[in-house]
Amino acid sequence: MNQCLRCNKSCNAASLFCEECRSLLGRQVDRGEQVDVADFATSPQVAVAAKTEAQDDPLERSTMPYPAVTSLPETPSPLSPMIAYVNTVEQVFQKLSDAARRIASADRGQRHRLPPRVSRLAPLRDISSEIQRHSTPMPTISDNVHAGSNDDLSRNLPDLWPWLHDSDADEDEKDLWSNRSDPLMSRSFEFNRNYGENRRRTAIAGLATSAMARQHQKTARLRAAFFGLVILVVLASTIDTVLLSNAFLHSKSNSLVSNGFPVLTLSSNIANYGQSITLRLRHFSSLARVALTRDIEEQVQLDATSSLVQVGRDGSADPKMLIDSNWTPGFHTIQAEDTATRYTANATIQIVEGPTRPSHLIIKVTTLDLGAGILGSNTIQPLELDNAGSGAITWSANSDQSWLMISPNQGVFSTSQTIEVGGQRTNLKPGNYQGRITFSSNVGGPQYVDVTMVVRPLPTNAGAVLSITPPLLSFTATDGGADPNSQYLIVSNPGSQPLYWTLGTNAPAVIPNSLATIDPNAAWLSIDQTTGVVVPGVTTFIRVNVHSRNLLPGAYINTLIFSSSVGHTALNSPQNVSIALTIQRPCGLVLSTGSLSFTAVANNGNPSNQTLSLAATASCPGTIGWQAQPSTSTPWLILTPASGQLRGTASASMTVSANTNGLGPGTYSTDITVTAAQSTQSVMVQLTVQAPPPPAAPILNASPLNLNFSTTQGQPNPPGQTVTITNTGGSPLMWRTSLNSQIPLWFGASPTGGTIPPGQTALLTVNVSASSLSPGTYVGQVLLSGTDPNNVVAGGSPQSIMINFNVLPPCTLQQPSSSSLAFSGMQNGADPTPQSVTIMAAGNCNWPLN
Repeated sequence: MNQCLRCNKSCNAASLFCEECRSLLGRQVDRGEQVDVADFATSPQVAVAAKTEAQDDPLERSTMPYPAVTSLPETPSPLSPMIAYVNTVEQVFQKLSDAARRIASADRGQRHRLPPRVSRLAPLRDISSEIQRHSTPMPTISDNVHAGSNDDLSRNLPDLWPWLHDSDADEDEKDLWSNRSDPLMSRSFEFNRNYGENRRRTAIAGLATSAMARQHQKTARLRAAFFGLVILVVLASTIDTVLLSNAFLHSKSNSLVSNGFPVLTLSSNIANYGQSITLRLRHFSSLARVALTRDIEEQVQLDATSSLVQVGRDGSADPKMLIDSNWTPGFHTIQAEDTATRYTANATIQIVEGPTRPSHLIIKVTTLDLGAGILGSNTIQPLELDNAGSGAITWSANSDQSWLMISPNQGVFSTSQTIEVGGQRTNLKPGNYQGRITFSSNVGGPQYVDVTMVVRPLPTNAGAVLSITPPLLSFTATDGGADPNSQYLIVSNPGSQPLYWTLGTNAPAVIPNSLATIDPNAAWLSIDQTTGVVVPGVTTFIRVNVHSRNLLPGAYINTLIFSSSVGHTALNSPQNVSIALTIQRPCGLVLSTGSLSFTAVANNGNPSNQTLSLAATASCPGTIGWQAQPSTSTPWLILTPASGQLRGTASASMTVSANTNGLGPGTYSTDITVTAAQSTQSVMVQLTVQAPPPPAAPILNASPLNLNFSTTQGQPNPPGQTVTITNTGGSPLMWRTSLNSQIPLWFGASPTGGTIPPGQTALLTVNVSASSLSPGTYVGQVLLSGTDPNNVVAGGSPQSIMINFNVLPPCTLQQPSSSSLAFSGMQNGADPTPQSVTIMAAGNCNWPLN
């Protein structure tokens, strides 16, 4: 008899459960309830077996696909084959029950621990296929049961495991357990239930795993994209850093350097004919081309063939300039313009070769005959303006007749300038015509040129007639600024047949020697039409544009040649149209002098201060700021103030002082760089410190060392100004004056000399007169020299007093650019092109004019 595995009651020797437990188990299976085998495994054998196998991992052992079978003991078991069979069965089910219980317990624990998110469900492993009869761990059995440990288990136990042999064993099994409760059937029911549950969990886990896999794939893709983006960002940052570094270095080398603005200084500010002067270019953009000119766009003669100089990578160059006979005596301004940035640097030089002639406008002809022509024809003739003196001439011109035109009608020049005078016969009746051109300038009164022209009628059956109006167009632009607005030409046909016209090759009629282009291949003139057909009584408009970006300051003239097309004829063919472009200098500064000099005696106090006057050019806006600083570190030079603002035509003053404390005898020099807008102006400063004379020697000192006068032509002369002469030595000072003027008879000094006791002063009065001067700026110098009674040169001698006299022209209202206007159009057609009348004031005017 055996004991029931559930209730320990006596049961059949061939059964593991009693009839009551078997019936209970069957009912539960029939109702579909889940059967927990652990409830039926309460025998002591089960507990002992579980304890015996506690040291091994039951989950690991139960999930192994081919679990190892315990080796057979060498000592044969004393049990009979039936007892061994029963024990084997009991141990097998004991281990199966224990494994199932542990699996169920583990499953329940895992279900409780699953996180709420499906993506975090741990994948479950299906072990139902691994728990099979042939892989069930076997207990120790006798040698009679196992004929050999290497044979198949089913063959070694033919009587114990009949279902392992073949399909016929199933029938024997049914017979053996007929009308009985087979514990393996219970086990089968439980495993089927667990297997279904496991499949459902596996499906859920599969979904979770699939979702997780998809999430992982998506995350992997996002992670890959993120890392790719990071790599791209790093690469972009690296490339950007390199580019920024290169751009920074390149911009640094091609723009204004950090240690100052572009500066032009001279090796000497005083020169004679035949002398070479070194031009020091500093702080320009790297490898830039710098255009060198003097005064108003006059070329300078360099060692190189061109006046365009290319600086080095550090923005520096030292070209040499020759002073030839084309330079007039007096003061001249040298300008260096960076063609890349349009920044200008200026310096002043004085040519000491005889007296300076004042600027004077000369027009070589006073009458001009434009000849005769039929209706619709135009005539253009050149007219030259010259300067008989030194300096710049600012001029403007207007006519008293609408048919008489000038291009350009205003400008500035130093030596000469050529303009065009045009006569327009369109819309005029046959006859003789007379007109007058009035020229106004800053260096004198108005000058006149009388012009005559004859208009003849059209011949009978004239056919096609070519008429172009106006014959002259004038544009004005600022250096580096925007292009001026477009203007229009009108092509008309006063004849009786259609006009077929074309525009021939346009070429500059006049190119002054002083002009240069940044890009020689760039055209500065463009036209929207080059050919067309005009029927009688109809007009065609042609738009004309000029491009000033590639041009340096100056005056440019180009001639357009219109003619009839090939295979056609027309009267008045060809016809010329002159296009003038004036490029003005950008905003800059005008200084009262280009050099300052101080003379002092060591350990005897500082020399007198000097004044530097500043003014803005006409192209500057209402208010601009300026600043000044020495070009090198010079502790002995003091500028007060060092910055300020210029408003309109009003000038500003800066005091320049020299501090000789701590300086030994010698000559010290530097340059003052005054910056405003896109321009710098350099002023050379020289300090001479003399050795201390003997205690009994006289010492000459004078103050102020600058005198500035201004007046308007025709107005009374300004009052005189005084200079104080002081003797700081120990003996009488014998002093005298000498006048250094390149233009005589416009200033004087009195008294001309005298004696000053030690510690005493004397007054020197300087007067100017504009009666013989034309408008302009004049510079003179009063030299003070001193000696002791023995005619030994006194300390501090000589002293130089600079005199600046600005003579302004009187205020006059110029005649309008045209005294009459003529418009032409067709009924119900487009409005005719607007025309303008220029009214200008000249001279020293206070706006507004009434």
